[in-house]
Amino acid sequence: MSPILTEKLADMFRLLGDPKRLGVVLVCRNQPRAVSDIAEEAGVSLALASHHLRLLRSAGLANAERRGRRVFYQVADGHVAHMLSDMVTHVEECSPRTVRHSGRRSVLRGGTPSTIQKTKGVKIMETCKPHKDHAHKHGSSCGHTAIKHDGHVDYLHDGHLHNPHGDHVDEHVIAVSAKNPDICRPIAGEKHKHGPECGHEAIPHGDHVDYLVDGRLHHPHGDHCDDHGPVSVKK
Repeated sequence: MSPILTEKLADMFRLLGDPKRLGVVLVCRNQPRAVSDIAEEAGVSLALASHHLRLLRSAGLANAERRGRRVFYQVADGHVAHMLSDMVTHVEECSPRTVRHSGRRSVLRGGTPSTIQKTKGVKIMETCKPHKDHAHKHGSSCGHTAIKHDGHVDYLHDGHLHNPHGDHVDEHVIAVSAKNPDICRPIAGEKHKHGPECGHEAIPHGDHVDYLVDGRLHHPHGDHCDDHGPVSVKK
């Protein structure tokens, strides 16, 4: 790589070195998001989110699209999205995780509760992640798509995978696995453009968002769409 390109790459990494700015770009790495939604999820003010997004756009790391009175941002292309997703996975795999083995608690390095189900016969403990302020009661007639997931039933609700748990609902994620891989596997002849208003339900998969199409996970990737495997939709 030439010194000029190396310096340009260093500038991009320096730009992503700010934790708040990195949080902003991570929110919109998988699909277009409105500025107000990005600010809320990243935990910053609307003005600060707009400032960071302008810098990211100027550096070629994000694109903007106006839809009526709202502006939606997304990372510039699949290269940036996959780089960010890979780094998130790397950090998660380097973090210690707690597992239960023969009644004892121990630490496992590598993987997360959502991505590794068993290690040498040891099942990783499920993490209870309640969805705050969720009054809706999920069930067989609640109107939301039911997904058979790891021996139970979850419900798709506005891009979230919800599991009824006592007096609340938990946030679940489809784990990356041999059945549902996170790989570039283009779907031949696929012309549909997935996004927030595409007509297909969003479903969390690993550290990204896929779209449910005829019982399969479709993932927008650059100029094509990848097949991330099947899920079992309960009729």
